[in-house]
Amino acid sequence: MRLFGILLGILYCGLLQAQSSYPVSTIPVSLVSNSNAVVREDVIDVEIKSFDLAEVKIKHVVTVFNKLGDSEIINYIHFSPAKKIRKISAVVYDASGTEIKKFRKKDFSEVSAVSSGGIYSDSKIMYTSYVANSYPYTFEFEVEYTTQNTAFIPRWRPMNSFHVSVENSTYKIRNPRQIPYDFKTYNFEKFNINSPVHTDTEFLIEAQNIPAIVYEFYHPGILQLIPRSVFALKKINLFQNSTQLNDWDDFAKWHNESLLYGRNTLPSKTVQEISYLVQDTESTLEKVRRIYEYVQQKTRYISVQIGIGGWQPSSAEEVDRLSYGDCKGLTNYTKALLESQGIPSYYTIVYRDHSIHDIDTDIVTLQGNHAILTVPIEGEDYFLECTSTLAPLGFVGEGTDNRTVVIITPEGGKIAKTRKYTTEENLTQTQASVTLKPDGSISAQVTVKTHGYPYGNLLELDRASEKEIQVYYRNKWGYLHHLKLNQINHQNDKYTIQYHQELHLESSNYGLFNGEDLIFSPNVFNRYESAPVRYTDRQHPVRIMRGYTFVDSVDFIIPEGYQVSHIPQEISLNTPFGSYQTRYTLSNNTLVYHRTFITHEGDFQPNQYHDLREFYREVVKNDSNKIVLTKTN
Repeated sequence: MRLFGILLGILYCGLLQAQSSYPVSTIPVSLVSNSNAVVREDVIDVEIKSFDLAEVKIKHVVTVFNKLGDSEIINYIHFSPAKKIRKISAVVYDASGTEIKKFRKKDFSEVSAVSSGGIYSDSKIMYTSYVANSYPYTFEFEVEYTTQNTAFIPRWRPMNSFHVSVENSTYKIRNPRQIPYDFKTYNFEKFNINSPVHTDTEFLIEAQNIPAIVYEFYHPGILQLIPRSVFALKKINLFQNSTQLNDWDDFAKWHNESLLYGRNTLPSKTVQEISYLVQDTESTLEKVRRIYEYVQQKTRYISVQIGIGGWQPSSAEEVDRLSYGDCKGLTNYTKALLESQGIPSYYTIVYRDHSIHDIDTDIVTLQGNHAILTVPIEGEDYFLECTSTLAPLGFVGEGTDNRTVVIITPEGGKIAKTRKYTTEENLTQTQASVTLKPDGSISAQVTVKTHGYPYGNLLELDRASEKEIQVYYRNKWGYLHHLKLNQINHQNDKYTIQYHQELHLESSNYGLFNGEDLIFSPNVFNRYESAPVRYTDRQHPVRIMRGYTFVDSVDFIIPEGYQVSHIPQEISLNTPFGSYQTRYTLSNNTLVYHRTFITHEGDFQPNQYHDLREFYREVVKNDSNKIVLTKTN
């Protein structure tokens, strides 16, 4: 009887254990703090069977505390003819760790892996959906697959976002064939993570209790802050295309011989058309400009994820026939058009991102998420964004400026830097003549000239409707009451790469009355209204990616019967983060307001954030200064 009771107790405990996993109560308090989600388990187990075959097992368990943490679950996997899923499942647990929902393989859906703007793909996604009824909950995802694409060994990146902590993470690569490999780690020392255990046959990373990284303004980028590691075989396979990658010359050779070779053929009719297009000029620069504009007018961007893992461009002939392509296809097409006129150009790999993300040249592996074209002209490299129908030749924007790239040349991989716009080049000049009326309303003639990187932010205005342009200015100058735009003229000078805006506007109640005094702000058109938030204990370094220069000159016509009785004190601020100056000139009934505001790019220590914030607080305060007009009779 006693034995039966013991067995019953063991059975009960076993059942209880089977029904309860990952209770929230067991998460260390230090990991809950500042977290939208906690990664309970992050396991990646890879066995390299050969240079062209790997078996991968992934287990990812996340406890989600709120809606912001929902995006941290993994509920999908990409697959293709070269990547076959063996097993896949998911389980949802409530706060106590009790299973509330289970997804088997048959519960997963399959869709084509076509991104926004895409047309077709030979990659698919297997996924399942879960909408939480309450928080917290835990989502467990497991998948096993085989892949022939050993160019893409999963990387170790236990967290992908701010406000996500990690309880346990294991990354294990078994390499029984002793295929040579390389690896690189990032930010291990910041989290007291031990260096990987690495031998000819094994690579292992183990980490526990990684606290959440708190989001802070002017952070240097999530990749610069999180712990991560890249593992790369030196002999890889990508859809039956194998190569040895010992250096960037090998990388370029592989691109030229396997990905780009034979894809530059054009129809003779197109070659004749291009020859006619450039026949009346000897200037290489002008020929490149015309051919680039030809591509912009003829083609449009779509996403194409077929071929060798989405890395091989569509042929130039196909793009010419269809008049569309992705970044790879359009870049290759432009390259072929230039080659038809004897102009050399080079396919170029880059990371396109709003933050500046460089190709890591220390480790040779498939990197980058975008292709552009490098055209050397008279000793200067021109970087062409072939997916843009708006950018002029010579403009580097849209997230590809000032970053390390790999240029695929016949001689090998050339490491280069795309164009960096200086603080002086990133110039916005505003000139205005404002008539201030006795009722406080204003009418103004305004001219804004934009140069450098900010030029790219205005290109969409070039094809915007009148309604969209009206909305743009009402958002830009939301503090101008009852804004009425009478005349709008935009000029996009693609040769000098400047954008000119000219407009006439009216606004009521701009000046406010205090008794008989009329009070108004001299900064009408370029007002800085808020300073960065305050942090009592700043954690991250401060990064300002680009410097900008703003120069404003505004003439105010003082209404008859009034005189200026108060002008704000002129100010001059100079800091490591930028400078700010104001100046006033009064002559007869005209008051001229001069403002120069410059921000500097740079990397700064966390303890300098307070000084940065104080600088911007001064800018905000002085941008809101007031001028007082008093009646003369």
